[in-house]
Amino acid sequence: MIKKSVTSATALCTVCALAAVAAPSPAAASSALPAVSGSGSTFAAVAIQQWTADVARSQSLRVNFNPIGSTAGRDQFARRLVDFASSDVSYRFPGGLGDENVPNFKYTYAPLVAGGTAILYNLKDRAGRPITDLQLSGKLLVRILTNGYFAAEHGEARMYWDDPAIAAENPHLRNRLPHTQPRSVVRTEGSGTTSVFTEYLSKQDPGRWRTFMEGRSRTGQHQPAEDCTSRICSATDKWPQGRADTDYKTGSDGLANHVQRYADRIGYAEYAYALQRGVPVARVRNQAGNYLLPEPCHQAVALTRADRNGDGTYNLDRVYDHPHAKAYPISSYNYVILPTEGLDPQKGQAMGRFILYSITEGQKKAAALGYSPLPTNLIQQGFSALGGVPGRPAIPGNPAQWGQFYESLKLPDGTQCGEAGRTGRGGGAGGGGAAAGGGTGGSAGGPGGPGSATPGATTAAAGTAGPTAGVNQSVSPTQAAAAASNVSKAAQSAGVPWALYVAALGLLGLVFLPTPIAAVARRVKRRD
Repeated sequence: MIKKSVTSATALCTVCALAAVAAPSPAAASSALPAVSGSGSTFAAVAIQQWTADVARSQSLRVNFNPIGSTAGRDQFARRLVDFASSDVSYRFPGGLGDENVPNFKYTYAPLVAGGTAILYNLKDRAGRPITDLQLSGKLLVRILTNGYFAAEHGEARMYWDDPAIAAENPHLRNRLPHTQPRSVVRTEGSGTTSVFTEYLSKQDPGRWRTFMEGRSRTGQHQPAEDCTSRICSATDKWPQGRADTDYKTGSDGLANHVQRYADRIGYAEYAYALQRGVPVARVRNQAGNYLLPEPCHQAVALTRADRNGDGTYNLDRVYDHPHAKAYPISSYNYVILPTEGLDPQKGQAMGRFILYSITEGQKKAAALGYSPLPTNLIQQGFSALGGVPGRPAIPGNPAQWGQFYESLKLPDGTQCGEAGRTGRGGGAGGGGAAAGGGTGGSAGGPGGPGSATPGATTAAAGTAGPTAGVNQSVSPTQAAAAASNVSKAAQSAGVPWALYVAALGLLGLVFLPTPIAAVARRVKRRD
């Protein structure tokens, strides 16, 4: 009887080991899928890199993303060099008038994440101490970034950090601002971040910005921006070339690193890059007169006035002048561009799983990285877009369970950020300083949401809200440390699949368990 039990135990160990080896886990099944590739936006790259690392660990998916800029990413996608692209704007931005190749196959846009373009700077006071609480209006920002050109080509006086206009918006720094010249740091290549940022700048001081774009010099030479034509001369994906007192850098990483390294520099990049490095970020004045950081909640408030375009991207005109006291004006969406025909279904399955994770569970990590999670209706829009991808995985039925990450964003007074943006309510202290001289209050606006509650509709206009006084803030050490930790995790390679561990344990049991079981059986027999 005992011998029979030992034999049965040995057989059981063998079965367990074989089952562990033979039974395919979800991760093992995913590892059989082909690798997929994408390229594009540096704006969304920090989040995308986090998500690619996540799905490598949890699903054994192989997703390679190259952050070469939205413009180059769209071009590679159009030429079928990558399986998907990430872009901050649509093809032929702005307004379909841009000059670029478009795919000769069917494709669709899906919102991927929201973010805020931050104004990074490196400034020390007269005593050599870092200044970390600079605040700027949009019009003043245009003047600072274009002064080198106007001084060189139009005889405008050189601007210094202690310029009366800068001091007027920073009364708390009046005795600290140095007499040194600002120097702009911009992207050298085509960039979605540049597209959104220049669109914003063009609305802050249209006349000055157009002259800067046209690039006429005192010698009669004409060096217009790439997207400055007789039809349109406002936003551009490529910063005007050859402008004086300007450092041109590749990628958001390159730009952020340069600002961090050299004094008196001022540039722009997605908020995540400032958080990674602990680089100071200027608070930007909004329509209500408040100076705000591009924090996730402030992004969410502003984007409630984004209007959906026919192609599934969003028009940001009403975002830039959102009247709510807590709306960060330079907020925008990033999109993933997906093929809806001519794709290997196996690749469609792998790519679909990655995008599905990114717009659902991946949104949980967005705020910690400096982004704003997608609201429920934009997640649903992503589901609809994925439905057209060949070989796509099963689509969940209830996006609200992931929309909760967006709903969890709250203002200091407890108001949900999206609700505040839609209704005009909410505010409270903290998050930014009020404009010098104060301002007036206003009435609440109508309902609405990012792209409205129903994808495809248009948001209702929000009402005005008065500025709320608050505490001057910059990037805190806690924020920087949290973001650095998250980015570090995103850079780690995928772990060993758990199925291998189970198989190894089963085989060890097969080898080692029979001997102790037999010993126990002998002892029992001797007692009998």
